[in-house]
Amino acid sequence: MSKRMSGSKITDEINPTTELISRTENPIGTLFAVWHNSRNSRKVKANDIETLYRDYKSIFKDKYLNNSYNRELIDYIIETYPEYLTGNESHVYEEFHNIVKELVKLIIKCDVPASEFVSFEFCIDAANIAWREQLVRARKLHIWMQTSRTADLRYFDATRMHNIELRGGDEAVKIYDEAIEYIREVYEKLVQLGVPVEDIRLTPQTMLHRVQFGVDLRNLLKLIGKRASWIAQASLWAPITADIISILRDSYGSEIIDDFVGICEDITYHKNDNGEVIIDSYKYINENDDRYYGKDPQPIDPLYAIFTGRTMPENTDIEFYDYMKSMYIKMWNDDILSILGWDRDHPEKLSRIDRPESYWNKINN
Repeated sequence: MSKRMSGSKITDEINPTTELISRTENPIGTLFAVWHNSRNSRKVKANDIETLYRDYKSIFKDKYLNNSYNRELIDYIIETYPEYLTGNESHVYEEFHNIVKELVKLIIKCDVPASEFVSFEFCIDAANIAWREQLVRARKLHIWMQTSRTADLRYFDATRMHNIELRGGDEAVKIYDEAIEYIREVYEKLVQLGVPVEDIRLTPQTMLHRVQFGVDLRNLLKLIGKRASWIAQASLWAPITADIISILRDSYGSEIIDDFVGICEDITYHKNDNGEVIIDSYKYINENDDRYYGKDPQPIDPLYAIFTGRTMPENTDIEFYDYMKSMYIKMWNDDILSILGWDRDHPEKLSRIDRPESYWNKINN
């Protein structure tokens, strides 16, 4: 028999987890077909394109090449898009693969409505209310969530944000946990007096519940770009954003998607002739100026430090900075990590911007 969803009265530092529950079948083939079919008299099918693309390095590729329909389709795509040829004419399969890859990357890069034909549906477990209230500000998605009518809130779980212990210590943890437990006790007492649980409405913003949302690729990438910002409340978004990026890599492969995920909208950049990544602009100068001069206690964005040529202020909360770094090193792409001198496989390795000047002077002396 079904019953209300219930927690276990847990109060702890609990990170949300993200699961892909549905997505557009053949995402690469769909993007290619939608774009191609709008510009050419001959239509192609998403499944045909995706199957041939995915089997690029398959040991069965000769089977596909020997199939007259597949070979004819490959030849047609190569003939239609000569601008993407690499000159490797003896390996038509590799040419086909490169054409599909480059065209799909172009579609995503151009931010055109064709990307809206691919959608994803996610389920977030252990999502807190504070995060959900930020999610709903993104207009172009659909959301369904666990509500007070479906949950027994006498037993709700709550996350304790990392900074409560990091900045306030054991005493802050004690105060926080006792406040959460008191709210649970109030629910129990009011329910015993006959008050419907959904009418009490005392749950804290850190109460955990399940949220499901769907979004197309075009708007998902915009959401990731915004929430991959150092300014954008990392403690709420980083675990979810990192999971979504991992899911997108699984769906598209890193050779396509890494050009578009893990890139915060705070900066624009280019690569010079030597392959070095150069920041062209940085968005949140004023906010980081406040942090640099001590008006805001948060650590400065290391990308701001690179762009302005500044070093970490002496009064920086190093422990909090390292915590922020531990989250963003999972999200930001290889281009951004190369700017910062960060190593995703060795997050403990320090780059020059990770410590104030006095630290390096002490090390050198």
